[in-house]
Amino acid sequence: MKLENSIKITSNGCLLEIIVQPGVRRNELSGFNSWRGRIEIKIKVEAKDNKANKELEEYLSEIFECRVEIVNGKKSRQKTVFIPREKSRIIDILSKGLTSQK
Repeated sequence: MKLENSIKITSNGCLLEIIVQPGVRRNELSGFNSWRGRIEIKIKVEAKDNKANKELEEYLSEIFECRVEIVNGKKSRQKTVFIPREKSRIIDILSKGLTSQK
C-alpha cells in the first residue's frame, strides 16, 4: 500500500488517515504503516485530558501551514484529520517530512 492511499479527497480539502503514538521524546512524522494504510505520527504529550489531540492538531497545522482538525478517532490512536489542502501538496509535504526523519 502507498502513502497516497492514506489520503481521501473531499470537496474542500483532504482527509488523512493517521495512527498516533503519544508520550514520546519529540513530535515527528515517523513513517507509513502499510498494513494499516496510515501515516504514523509521534506526539510528545501523553494522551490525557485531550492534550495529545491538541498537540497533534498544532503540530500538523505547523507542518501543513493551515488549520488541521481531527474529525474522527478523538479517543483512539487511529484518527482521521481534515487538511484544507490539495492532495498533491499533502503528498509533497509528507514525503519531504518522512524523508527528513531518516
